[in-house]
Amino acid sequence: MKKSFLYVWNKLLIPSYRFVLLLLAAAIIFSSHSTGQSNAADDFISRTLRFGSYSQIAGILAALKKKDNGFEALDLLVKDAVNINDRGVIRALLDLVSEKKLDQYYYLYSKLLEIHIDNDIAEYTLGSALTLPDIRPYEDFMKNALTNKNAELQKYAAMGLARLRTPGTREIMHEIFRESDNEFVRMELVSSIAAWADTADIPFFGSVIEMDSSTPVQKWVAVMALTNFRKDPAALALLQKLSLREDVEIRARALFALSFMDNVDNRELLFTACRDNIAKIRFYAVKALVNYTDSDTNELLKFKARYDEDSTVKKAAREILKNRGMEFKE
Repeated sequence: MKKSFLYVWNKLLIPSYRFVLLLLAAAIIFSSHSTGQSNAADDFISRTLRFGSYSQIAGILAALKKKDNGFEALDLLVKDAVNINDRGVIRALLDLVSEKKLDQYYYLYSKLLEIHIDNDIAEYTLGSALTLPDIRPYEDFMKNALTNKNAELQKYAAMGLARLRTPGTREIMHEIFRESDNEFVRMELVSSIAAWADTADIPFFGSVIEMDSSTPVQKWVAVMALTNFRKDPAALALLQKLSLREDVEIRARALFALSFMDNVDNRELLFTACRDNIAKIRFYAVKALVNYTDSDTNELLKFKARYDEDSTVKKAAREILKNRGMEFKE
């Protein structure tokens, strides 16, 4: 007996295969330019968003990222999003809204943050909200999230509040840094505090570098944070001191950071570092020479590009020369 199409569809094809065929059908429809087929595509999208499983809805949302129109079908889904607890759908929806800059749906972020508060949906929602042009509507939520025990929310809140430079939050960040034992939260706090570029924080960055409890990455972030104080003598003095440290990682990054400081010629210090026996020191010193264009610097870069013992140092020198129209040839 010949089996009907619907029988084969419902009985013989496993759900994952059925969904693949649905996406293929959608792709074929999307690629059509005829009005009739375009209407069929819009109808297919609408019905899937209304009646499909969460995995089907997420698939359609991903497919919509390749379109430049037809987002009207999202209206009902967005209105119902607060009742959807499927992480995949929420992520796909927020990704679409953010990437396509569908500002008519930006209110969704506030709704989701209000309902989910501190779970992983809130984490992803806040992280996605930080990609939007205006994050001020989420300022109050971020203030509360900054003191939340949820580490991911704390990190995103610190990032957002640093962008807004919300009064009073810098002091809270210092307090949380002292109390937190989460290395990623502490790292983000160091970076966020640096955004204020308040000279009163220069000793703080120095203390982070000296703390035994600081991870290497936290220390490196603190070193680079000092580049926010390009004209400050205290920041310059600290970086010069750090550039002489025995700790290779700190010394290397301090040398690189020195190249960002204004009104100070650190060229001789970098020239000396370019002779160091440690390749990482030479690498960062060479990269820092990007800010010097005199003939002596170019000659040093040419030497490093051809003769340095380390391939990463050679590559760094060659890239600088190439950008100066002095492309290195073997």
